[in-house]
Amino acid sequence: MRPDRAFIPCLALTLLAMIAQAAPASAQGLFGWFGGRQDDRYPQQNSWSGQRQNSWSGQRQYTPQPSAYSDPGPVMQERYGPASTPSIGGGTGRAVAYCVRLCDGRHFPMQRHTNATSIQLCNAFCPAAKTQVFNGSQIDHAVASNGARYANLENAFVYREKIVPGCTCNGKDAFGLAKIDAAHDPTLRPGDIVASGDNQKAALLAAANRQARNTIEKPAALRGSKAAKPTDPEAEERPED
Repeated sequence: MRPDRAFIPCLALTLLAMIAQAAPASAQGLFGWFGGRQDDRYPQQNSWSGQRQNSWSGQRQYTPQPSAYSDPGPVMQERYGPASTPSIGGGTGRAVAYCVRLCDGRHFPMQRHTNATSIQLCNAFCPAAKTQVFNGSQIDHAVASNGARYANLENAFVYREKIVPGCTCNGKDAFGLAKIDAAHDPTLRPGDIVASGDNQKAALLAAANRQARNTIEKPAALRGSKAAKPTDPEAEERPED
């Protein structure tokens, strides 16, 4: 069966009408691609629209989407203290041992010593209160040997808000540390010489006397060596030519 010849022109007209309707958009896309510009009537859709920004350094930055987690706000900052500010370059990450007074959360860093542990030093500096040692690059993230975090302590940062009665290291006030007596110094070992009181004065006097004797004896020894230098008797008796 042969198709009706009148049907073919109708089909062609229908296709031409459909192409004419789509021509503006396709032409804009085609000429916009080659011309490097866009028509405002046909804005280009971009999945990163509203997120991509150009920084001053010329690098691309993407604004993060709002987080599903809310800002902890002043309540969390009051409980755990202000957020710590990282140092320029991200910090060294070196762990520090902190001696923490548990009654009010006051703390101080300790230097590591070969002859004493951090716990021994902490107890020596703060014998009048219960203490615990925490390790970390910052006190906000410091962790004890049992896994407890300083920020989760019941009295973390309480010293910033008030002075707790009876909370002391030296038994006198809430701010000073105890002076370590030589008899209870954890860094001392058998055979170490400790100078204190009259012994210290005697040691300093003896050292000064030794230095004075050395200062006097050295020039005298040099003079004596020059005076006692032997001469060649044959050279003195040898007649001149």
